[in-house]
Order: sequence, then C-alpha cells, then structure tokens
Amino acid sequence: MTSTQKNSGAHLGAPAQRTQASRKGKRAWRKHVDIDAVEQRLDDRRAEERALGAPVHAQPDAALFAIDTKGDDGVRKAIPRQLKSLAILAERSAVPAVGQKRKAASVPRAEKDRLMRAAGRTRRGPLRSHVDGTELGKGSALLEPTEAVKHSGTYDVWEMDVDEDDKDNGFGVSEMVKPKPVKPPTHTHPSALIAAPAVPTPHAGASYNPPVDAHQELLLEAYEVSSRCSRIKRS
Repeated sequence: MTSTQKNSGAHLGAPAQRTQASRKGKRAWRKHVDIDAVEQRLDDRRAEERALGAPVHAQPDAALFAIDTKGDDGVRKAIPRQLKSLAILAERSAVPAVGQKRKAASVPRAEKDRLMRAAGRTRRGPLRSHVDGTELGKGSALLEPTEAVKHSGTYDVWEMDVDEDDKDNGFGVSEMVKPKPVKPPTHTHPSALIAAPAVPTPHAGASYNPPVDAHQELLLEAYEVSSRCSRIKRS
C-alpha cells in the first residue's frame, strides 16, 4: 500500500513552478516580469465586450438578471434546433465595427470662392482663364470670354503680308540685321612663307610601273644630263 502510493506520487510529481529569472534593473524587470494574469484578464474582458457590448461590471442589473414567472418547460420544444455551422456563422460581435473614413462635407461654391480669395489663390474661369474675385462681382466666373479668347486659333501667320524690307534670307534671319565684318588675321600663317613645296613631286617615269612615254621621257632627260656632264669634263 505504501509502495503504491509512493510510485503514484513519483509518477505525478510536484506541481511545476515558474523559474524566477533575474529582475535586476528596469530592462530585466520588463523582460522577465510575469504578466500572464493581466493578459488573461484583458482577454476575458474583450470576450465580455464581444458578447454583451460592455464589461459585466458595467452592465445594469436588468441586463444581467431576470425574474422568471412563467417557467421554461415548453421553451425547449418551441425553439427549433439550428445546425452548428449556421450557429457559428450567425455569431456577431456586440462591439461596433470600426467606422469608415468620413467623406468631406461638400462646400458651396460661394463659400469656396470666399475661402480661395482669403487664401490668395487664383480661381479658374472659362477655358482655364484666371478670375480675379476682388475686382469682379458675384458670378464673375460665368462671364463671357474676352475677344482674344473668342478669336483664338483664327490667326494664320502665313496669310500676313510681309514687308519687302523685312524678308529673311532663307535661314530665318532678317536681312535688316547687317552681319558684322570679319576682321583679317593680324599674323601671317607659317605655310604662306614657304615658297617651295615640302616634298617635290617625282617624275611620272620614276614610278614602279610607269607608262611607256613617261619612262622614255625620263630616260631622255637622264641622257642629256649625262652627256652635258661628259662635255664639261672633256673641255
């Protein structure tokens, strides 16, 4: 009997206890402090708000208690049973949904014009024209457009008569503008001082594959030079 009790006690074991961590300093205290009880209480309170619309302690007595004077013997037979899936889908929270973004209230045109004048912003009239509210009266944005606006788009630049003195030279530059004279350079270019060419051009007969006439002409010149030299030596 005693051994059985000991074995059962060893099997069950002592109740588990939470290990106490260090709480030295504010950071360690915030990290290791036990707030499970607080979180459980907050979860229970949120569940009460979803079911009743408000916490139980804030509900009036009439909402929590009722005096039964008729009994409920026939209630179970009168209430039809509902499928569990439909009952889950039919559950709705008593907490109101988060409100959507409110639409901005429409401002009358007169009030909008007054605010724009106070802010110094320009208003737009017909055809995106500027409207000055300080000078024009009420309904100024509905005034007729000006003559310039009415005749806009009817001007053709090619049908305009052009004066003879104002004709351009084909490049969009008017001949009335006189071009500035180009001044000659004050220094002489070095190439103009060289009389002889840099490399003399050889005779056509000295080519690698010269024409026959040019080759014969070059041979004749060479013969005359050699004969002239020989005459000078003999004399």
